[in-house]
Amino acid sequence: MQQLPLAISPREDATFASFMRLPVNVAVVEALQGLHERDDYSLTVLHGHVGSGRSHLLQAVCLQALESGQDAVFLPLAELRTYPPAELLAGLEAQRVVCLDDVDAVAGLRAWEEQLFNLINRKMACGGALIVAGSRPPSASAFTLPDLVSRLQHGLVLALAEPSDEDKARLFIWRGYLRGMQVPVPVARFVLSHCGRDLHQLMSLLDRMDVQSLKQQRRITLPFVRELLQVEPR
Repeated sequence: MQQLPLAISPREDATFASFMRLPVNVAVVEALQGLHERDDYSLTVLHGHVGSGRSHLLQAVCLQALESGQDAVFLPLAELRTYPPAELLAGLEAQRVVCLDDVDAVAGLRAWEEQLFNLINRKMACGGALIVAGSRPPSASAFTLPDLVSRLQHGLVLALAEPSDEDKARLFIWRGYLRGMQVPVPVARFVLSHCGRDLHQLMSLLDRMDVQSLKQQRRITLPFVRELLQVEPR
C-alpha cells in the first residue's frame, strides 16, 4: 500500500489576475470566479486542450476560496492515479471547493470511475462546488461507467478555446512582466518558433530566463535567449 501524499497546494502565481483572458474565454473565467460564493451544490466540468489554461484556472478557483477563508483542495489526478482512489477521495465532500485536474488520466480505470461517481453523489448531499477538468467534454470522454458520464453531462460544461500563437506570445510577454521582466516581442516570437508551443514548457523556460538573467545581470535580449537555448545565429 502506497503512502498517501500530503495535501497538494496550488501554485501561488496561478491566480485569476495572472490569467490572460482571451475574448472567447471571458465568460468561462467569470463563471469560475463566482463558484466559491455559492452555498448550494454545483458541478462544473472544464475542458480544453493541453496549454489552454485549465490547470491554471482550477488552481485559481482553489486560491480564491482559500483566500476567502473557505476549505478547498486541488488534486492533479495525472500525478495521483497510482494511489488507491477510495482513500485519496475519502472525506473530500466536506471541503467547500474540490478541484480535480486531469480527470482523463483515470478514465477507463474502474475503481477510479466508481469512486469519482461516489464523490459526486456525496458532494451533492453536502453542497459546495466540485470542479473537474480534462481535455474532452463528458460526451467525448473515455469514461466507461455510464452513470459517471451521465452525472458529468448534467453539470455545467465549460470549454476553453486554444490560444493562437500570437496569444501565446502575448501571454509569454505578460507573464514575464508580472515577474518584473521586460520581454521584447521578437524574443517571444523567437521562443515560440524554437521551443514549441506547449504553455507548460514556455512557462518553464520563463523560469529559466528569470533565474539566469538575474544571475548573469543581463537583460532579456535575443543574444541572451539564443545563448540560453544554445541556438546558433543564422
